[in-house]
Amino acid sequence: MAISRGFDSIEEHDEYIINKWNNKVNKKDSVWILGDLTMEKRNCEFLNKLKGFKFIVGAHTERKIIFTHIPVHPQELECRYRYNIHAHTHENTIPDERYICVSCEQVNYEPRSLEELMKK
Repeated sequence: MAISRGFDSIEEHDEYIINKWNNKVNKKDSVWILGDLTMEKRNCEFLNKLKGFKFIVGAHTERKIIFTHIPVHPQELECRYRYNIHAHTHENTIPDERYICVSCEQVNYEPRSLEELMKK
């Protein structure tokens, strides 16, 4: 039985992401994972294979940008932040240039630099 998003197994999915990640990320890079994660033992082992990953926070802000898993309410972008880089919506996007979706399906399953994302 095939799992969703085009992979035959969760192991194939994980290995694909690990390879794409480690080909782009250096050991000392700071990277934010905004997609779905759990704290199951298998996922902890998965995270240990990724370069540049050190800790988990609920949200991160930098340069008037808020990084979140779920998109923030539009009112937050009226006064507090200029952009919301988020995941959660997978193939769907929000028709508002202030929202930048980085779900794996939107970024070809590989990390993007802040500069790359802001060029969109």
